[in-house]
Amino acid sequence: MQMRVGTSGFSYDEWTGGFYPAGMAAEERLGCYARRFGTVEINNTFYRMPKRDVVQRWAEAVPDEFRFAIKASRRITHEGKLLDEGGGVEYLLRQLEPLGDKRGPILFQTPHYLRKDVERLRAFVGRIPAGVRGAFELRHRGWDDPAVHEVLAAAGHAWCAAEHEEPGPAEGEAQAQAEESEAQVETERPLVRTASWGYLRLHAASYDDARLRRWAERIRETWDEAWVFFSHEQASPGLVERMLTIAR
Repeated sequence: MQMRVGTSGFSYDEWTGGFYPAGMAAEERLGCYARRFGTVEINNTFYRMPKRDVVQRWAEAVPDEFRFAIKASRRITHEGKLLDEGGGVEYLLRQLEPLGDKRGPILFQTPHYLRKDVERLRAFVGRIPAGVRGAFELRHRGWDDPAVHEVLAAAGHAWCAAEHEEPGPAEGEAQAQAEESEAQVETERPLVRTASWGYLRLHAASYDDARLRRWAERIRETWDEAWVFFSHEQASPGLVERMLTIAR
């Protein structure tokens, strides 16, 4: 099976002097990153739609075999709640055209308070053009349902598995209820195969080799191809290297 492993983002000042050489200019970071790893998850597209000239520079900075996973704008997932009445998906894909074959999956991460709506998801998936891979991190626990999995499977999209560290004590019952679904640790549940490929976000605070080996085993047992992303912590580039070694 093929496993692509990277981090969620690449331009972090705290990586300077370690992963990035001291004194390296910000515009040189992506090229340096791409010489080490084969994929990256771009997160700033969640906060603002990408500009085509910026996307063009991304494409020019990396080799042909490099792939960008793109986190969809919050206009689509949080403000639009997957209704996409403003044509956000179409606009996002137009802005990403300079990537060409270097465009990997699009990550659609919904807010934890957005509850299951199978027909809404079915309509949204129907707006995604053929040939575009969507990975869906549907964070409310209610979405983890066979009917939802079937909608994704019918279109060849991936159910995104995500592991986040459990939050600290909540301040009041209302906050605890709001965070309940987000606090679930993915290792408590089996991975879901809705396509031959899968998407995994490993954002817990720490991983030792035993934990990485177990994840690698679960990935191999579930998918033929996997996209795996660690967080932006200072130790994350080292985790990518360890995971690649373990996977091999």
